[in-house]
Amino acid sequence: MNKIIDVISLFAPFILISIFVFMSIFNQDLKAMFLLAGIFFMLYILKQVTSSSANNDDNQFIIYCSMFNTLETPGTSTAIISFIFMYMLLPMIYNNQYNLLMLISLSLIWILDIYHKLFQYKCFEKSLGLIATLIGLAAGSGFFFTIYNLGEEYYNFLYFNVSKNNLVQCSKNDDTEYQCSFEEEDGTTGSTQVTTNNGNSPNNGSSVHQETANITRLNEELKNINRQINTLINVDHLNADNDGVHVHSDQDQTYSTAENLTDATYD
Repeated sequence: MNKIIDVISLFAPFILISIFVFMSIFNQDLKAMFLLAGIFFMLYILKQVTSSSANNDDNQFIIYCSMFNTLETPGTSTAIISFIFMYMLLPMIYNNQYNLLMLISLSLIWILDIYHKLFQYKCFEKSLGLIATLIGLAAGSGFFFTIYNLGEEYYNFLYFNVSKNNLVQCSKNDDTEYQCSFEEEDGTTGSTQVTTNNGNSPNNGSSVHQETANITRLNEELKNINRQINTLINVDHLNADNDGVHVHSDQDQTYSTAENLTDATYD
């Protein structure tokens, strides 16, 4: 079990970065490229800060404290996890929508990394763990705000779409046309066209009042359309009733003629 925990802790940064890269490939976006750019910039700062704090026992450091048995800057994995945590958290704060499962997972990975590097194998001093965490959090915040301040056209390069207005919207035309077709019993067809004006106007007052006015206006338009359709239906029924009376009269006349002919034959 300890070996499994060691492997997860050792390769956690690599696994996290790989997940984000494959997500970008699957979604065909450049979010992971921006994330990698921020991580590389953060690692450069970390290396400059901790360059004088290298471990003297290189063999022990390579075996227990670095990925792929290569010598790395002390606190690299801690800084990467901290960077990703902050880079994911800030968009959630702006949207007020939190992915608790991701935040908890990143927190557990950070705790596991700190335990593995500082307490189990003592890869570097505890102060370096704190410095790496602070550098990761600061770099993640700085990189997020840098992209955020570039404008809305760059919001799609951030995770969890920071802009609530960055949605596909449909605009409604000012004039709406309705066309109704009808067919009478004698085969005559026709159509009628109704044009309504939505009456969009600038929202100078409360949005609630504007929405109420729009709903009321829409109800009036629908009632008007319904009245016109009912008028057409009533006219159609009247024509049908008139034709029925005329046909019934012809039938009565036919029956009467038939009776007269029968009586004449019997006589």
